[in-house]
Amino acid sequence: MPTAPDPNALRRDRKDDLAWTQLTPRDLDAAVPEFPLARPTERDLYWWREVWAMPQANEWEKTEEHHAVALYVRLLARSEAPDAPITAMRPLMQLREELGLSVTGRRRRRWLMPGEQTAASKAADRGRPGRVVPLHGRQRPSARDRFRNGYITPPAPDADTDPTEETHA
Repeated sequence: MPTAPDPNALRRDRKDDLAWTQLTPRDLDAAVPEFPLARPTERDLYWWREVWAMPQANEWEKTEEHHAVALYVRLLARSEAPDAPITAMRPLMQLREELGLSVTGRRRRRWLMPGEQTAASKAADRGRPGRVVPLHGRQRPSARDRFRNGYITPPAPDADTDPTEETHA
């Protein structure tokens, strides 16, 4: 299985890279859809209301994923029972990822939680893409800048001298 895309990867700002969707908090007045499966239990309905209050719910509504969310909720409610089979965990975790409830699932869907930023947007906020955060009060050039400009690293101190020794001249 391929790895999920990382919004903070250095190459994420390519022109051919798909855009990331910034999720917005779910409106408190937003209606919770009717549970689509037959004979829901109280616990099913509790989890149904909980997941539809999450920011991902706005996207589920756009893509009409009500049944997948309902299956996740039903599995979640059944897995809470003390005698729940361990085999129920794998489909539960798969649905969790498919619905974007896990970190890797959100990355696969290219969703950013409210307030989360990509590396490109952080660099734009700083106003200096390609630069490293200041180190000891001075700006250090990026590796790319050092390569372009033929940057040569300063020589290492002599192995014969002790840098902690004070020299008196």
